[in-house]
Amino acid sequence: VSLHGILKRPPLPGAPVLVYGCGTLGLLAIAILRTFHPQSPVLAIARFPHQRALAERFGASVVLPHEPSAAILERVAAQTGGDLMRPWYGIPWLNGGTLDVIYDTVGLPSTVEMGVRLLGARGALVITGVESPKRFEWTPLYFKEITLIGSNAFGVEEFEGRRRHAMEIYLDLVRDRRI
Repeated sequence: VSLHGILKRPPLPGAPVLVYGCGTLGLLAIAILRTFHPQSPVLAIARFPHQRALAERFGASVVLPHEPSAAILERVAAQTGGDLMRPWYGIPWLNGGTLDVIYDTVGLPSTVEMGVRLLGARGALVITGVESPKRFEWTPLYFKEITLIGSNAFGVEEFEGRRRHAMEIYLDLVRDRRI
């Protein structure tokens, strides 16, 4: 699932990416990004200390705690050059910066909302996590012209010039010790 999402929207060369969540899907996303996009720094958001340690081991350059949201916004702004915008009401959001893609492996309304607040203009939020739908404040979505990409399955993929089932690709990557 992580490779599928990354194939749907790979990072720009050298641009930082953010992986939201450091469970199984998030750690796989970090490993895949480090393997196939080593020039792109990987920022990650982890909920538990053991996830933070694993994210660092898998190659994340910066691992942030999952709360408070203000601290996440400030740290990502510092890492990407974005300006923190403070609306009259609600949570701040970033303007500008180099964060072009976020891989949300959690899929909670709160993580999706944070994703639209963190992304740069015309960035992509690739959602691989699945949670129950709920409302969230999505104003930055249209101000920034963000693309939302759902990636919750796998199938036949084109990878390194060959079309194969994603599970075959994953198993080959593990067998060849590339991941």
